[in-house]
Amino acid sequence: FSLETAAEVNARVGFHNTGPKQLLGVIAMSIDDGTGVADLDSSVDALMIVFNGNGEEKTLRVKTASGFALHEIQANSADSIVRNAGFSEEIVDEDGGKITYGIFTVPAYTSAVFVKAQTGEQGAGIDRFTNAPVAVGRGSDNPYGTPAYLRGINGDWGTSNPFIYNGDGTFSAYATLAAGEEQNLKFVSGDWSTINYGPNSASPVVALDTSYTMGAAAGELLFTPPDAGEYRFTVNALDANAPVLIVSKAKFDKTLYLRGINDDWSPSLPVSYTGRGAYRITTAVNAGEQSYKFAEEDWSNPNLGLADAGASLGVGGEATLEQGSNDNINTNFASTGNYVFSLDVNNKENPLAMLQPENRLPKSMYVRGVNGDWGASFPLTYHGGNLYEADIDLSSGAQNFKIASEDWSVEYTVDRAINLFEKVEMAPGGGKGNTTFTLNTDTSVNFTFDANSANPTLILKSNDS
Repeated sequence: FSLETAAEVNARVGFHNTGPKQLLGVIAMSIDDGTGVADLDSSVDALMIVFNGNGEEKTLRVKTASGFALHEIQANSADSIVRNAGFSEEIVDEDGGKITYGIFTVPAYTSAVFVKAQTGEQGAGIDRFTNAPVAVGRGSDNPYGTPAYLRGINGDWGTSNPFIYNGDGTFSAYATLAAGEEQNLKFVSGDWSTINYGPNSASPVVALDTSYTMGAAAGELLFTPPDAGEYRFTVNALDANAPVLIVSKAKFDKTLYLRGINDDWSPSLPVSYTGRGAYRITTAVNAGEQSYKFAEEDWSNPNLGLADAGASLGVGGEATLEQGSNDNINTNFASTGNYVFSLDVNNKENPLAMLQPENRLPKSMYVRGVNGDWGASFPLTYHGGNLYEADIDLSSGAQNFKIASEDWSVEYTVDRAINLFEKVEMAPGGGKGNTTFTLNTDTSVNFTFDANSANPTLILKSNDS
């Protein structure tokens, strides 16, 4: 392909592993030559190039990608490693229809080119806006191999406030603080030795929205909240020996509204803040094309539209927004009904928007397999808005489970071992392995299952911390 102008690049080139859920060390770039653009190469409808800079095989599932194969030069290469790169497809029941996921598998330290061949007339290529990667396997492991805790906040030096590991080298914890009250804190493991970070040698003072590289100096970090409210403590541990802390307000200062739905641009639909950087609203939407934004009353800050002009947010999908964007969010709703609009605002300049039908999954879902019980003994409580939760007393040792409906028509798994206090994405579980974890003692465990993201997420937390 020869793309000679910026307009051609914008029309054809897409990146499919970006945003807060990206696989670290992986770049997935596509070039579209399918219907909707001029046919530059009569033998190709699309290309996907995947660069894996990790020391282990990585697999990326891209929604709606189909018909690809490893480039013939690589498929016939003398290099046995690159020959192991491959493509397959999975068709799943999702949101009332059949959805195809393309599965690109690339060995460690390998760049692989996948081709969607054109036979005869120009066919469908690849949607450059399909940007909801799903890892098959895992992202990056907790670099410390043990849970971490926010200690000292509000005078609590125990383990009541665990950090959640986000799977991308970062940890998050939240706390509600009073205005003007100085807080002492540290980033510490349960044993106070595996992880024990506090002030660096320069100053113990942490400023709002400012990166602070922690150190092993004696004493505690100091933070004074300017206003009362919930704060987010984010630790970037990509350099595990020099973790970086950022403290920020967890929510917007002003009330957020969903504006434009059903042609109503007034501030009549307030979006509820549900805690931990999440906003959510369930509302009735008419069938057809809808344009809308998330904004406060006077359209200043927040005023959130699409970060990528020309993109759209499909039902069942996700999209990155941008503060101050002039571009509306566009969605084509196939049917009239109630829909759940969700926002993850942990990055307030570029929040993540998610859209799902209300009651995307059956209201009755179960944790099946824990304590060796594969029946329906452990129901998840449905809180509405596609949110489920259960507290279950579990025995020590290995636990195996899936999240499934009573008749097993809907089931989800991570298909690997996970840890407590780790946020993981789940995939449809038919024909896949169980999710596993190990407990050292008998423990009450909280299961939080959120079906609002493109791929439901699960967090397991010990209630005995």
